[in-house]
Amino acid sequence: TTSSVLPEGKSIVDNKSMYWSLSKNNLLYFYVNDIPRIAPKDTLTASEKVNLDIWHYGEPTLKTTQLARLKRDLKNADLYAFNFATNQIYLLANDTLSLQSDHKELNEWVLASNNTNYKLSSMWDYNSIEDVYKLNLKTGEKSLIRTNMNGAIDLSRKGDMLISFNEKKGQYYALDLNTNIEKCITCDAKGRNWVNDVNGMPMDPNPVQAFGFDQSGTRYYMADETDVFEYDFTKGILNNLSDNRGKKENKEFRFLALSSDSSFVDLSRTALKVFDKKTKGNEIYEWIDGAFEKTNVADAQIVYFNTSKDGSVKLLRKNTVAEYANLQIAVNGGEWKQISTANTFKSEYKWATVDLIKWKSYKGLELEGLVYKPEDYDPAKS
Repeated sequence: TTSSVLPEGKSIVDNKSMYWSLSKNNLLYFYVNDIPRIAPKDTLTASEKVNLDIWHYGEPTLKTTQLARLKRDLKNADLYAFNFATNQIYLLANDTLSLQSDHKELNEWVLASNNTNYKLSSMWDYNSIEDVYKLNLKTGEKSLIRTNMNGAIDLSRKGDMLISFNEKKGQYYALDLNTNIEKCITCDAKGRNWVNDVNGMPMDPNPVQAFGFDQSGTRYYMADETDVFEYDFTKGILNNLSDNRGKKENKEFRFLALSSDSSFVDLSRTALKVFDKKTKGNEIYEWIDGAFEKTNVADAQIVYFNTSKDGSVKLLRKNTVAEYANLQIAVNGGEWKQISTANTFKSEYKWATVDLIKWKSYKGLELEGLVYKPEDYDPAKS
């Protein structure tokens, strides 16, 4: 359908679905593109047609990439919103301006970015450079925060604080958009490593885990290589929510969201998934009475964990090389009960076992690894 409030020659597309905002802000999102035109009948035969691809070195995308993305790009459309409270239709995003993926869960402010000026350099530079904006979902108005920025992560729900990660310095920064004052919020935590190992790749390292703001926008959550943290803007302090257990016990703590449709961090709906570097097993910590407490230990990989909102029902899936991740349930603190049975044929076959082994390298370094063996392995016969 067309409308007088849409640009001339534009209409709502039928290959992308409309969707409502999940934040109850009376917004309907939909996509708009050029009105399809019926091409005139071609009188040339296939053998008479000539196809010519021309590419210039100044183009921001390689020709092979352009051809590979052609079908996808032809389906691209501009994102519009209809505000039922104001009876207004306005543009939110197009082929140059993109919004953070969870915009439909947000009420008013959203982070937007434009990388047009940096597409050419992105062919050889893995670091993502872009111009960053804050955009008002209720009006479509946007304001520039910074140009030539790398590492913008999250905008507070009130639109007054931007979190970024400086990949060169390996630290988190907070920019107050009211005062334009920026401060490092992790620099005082000495001896902490906030970046992932890039394994020799030619790029600056990404943060281990940038988890997000709380609902009020006064706290931000992140993880370093061993522990999880909360930065409290009201007090200007960084709190270690895992009580330094990761560093002391040689474990990796990571946040685990229990509500996938929430745009902010609610600790009552957050767990911690822990990897034990010694045993290679997993643990689960839950938020109980204002602190994270260990509630589950598995000599296995936990691939799924969740709870009901009141915590009375818990679901768990864990697997090993010999055990499939069947679904288990625990009700009101009771024992875990398996409620699914997959791969029933497994008992008909010999399976594998695994052992954790340690050794020293030729240079004297302590190394460890996993050895997988057949179920009936007999070292005397090897």
